[in-house]
Amino acid sequence: MQVALTNALRPQAGPGFFRGRLARWAGLLIGLALIWAFMFLLVPLLDHAPGYETIIAQNRELEIRATALFYSDLEQTNEAQNYMRNNRNFSPRH
Repeated sequence: MQVALTNALRPQAGPGFFRGRLARWAGLLIGLALIWAFMFLLVPLLDHAPGYETIIAQNRELEIRATALFYSDLEQTNEAQNYMRNNRNFSPRH
């Protein structure tokens, strides 16, 4: 009885089984293709959109590396962090 129940719950290989598996792989490949297209086709096209060219030129002029580090390597950012830290640490307590 135990063996019959476990075999009944196990997915049976058949046309629907392989179609479902193929659909999942196709979905994965389509998703990866969409991510690739976004990264290497759409984003580079946005570099030439109106308004962005001036921002990109200004970043290059000021040697700002606009990365995921949120500008943490800039001198102005370090000064702002020091100001905020000192303001918090040395402000009068109420």
